[in-house]
Amino acid sequence: QDEMLMYMPAEHRQMLLDFSARWQAVGGIPEFVRKCQAVEDVDELSQAYNECVAALTELRRFHLATVRRYLMRTAKGTGATTWRMLLQDMLDATQAALLR
Repeated sequence: QDEMLMYMPAEHRQMLLDFSARWQAVGGIPEFVRKCQAVEDVDELSQAYNECVAALTELRRFHLATVRRYLMRTAKGTGATTWRMLLQDMLDATQAALLR
């Protein structure tokens, strides 16, 4: 992730660093939503969170399929295995983030 920041425009990089610093104490958005659930009934927050995760899951599915088609069409072959595994792992982690 740090390497990816190097390729971003400075303003984008700073925005992500600021966001990360601000939410570091929370431990992540899923943990924040779970903490809120433990204190009070927050069905709307939980539903909104799950809808966001579902939308991100669909985006990652689309991205994985697009990359897969591109690599097949351009005959990139075995070098694509690492990227496919990385994208699949990201998709799996996203799906696992849904609140039950």
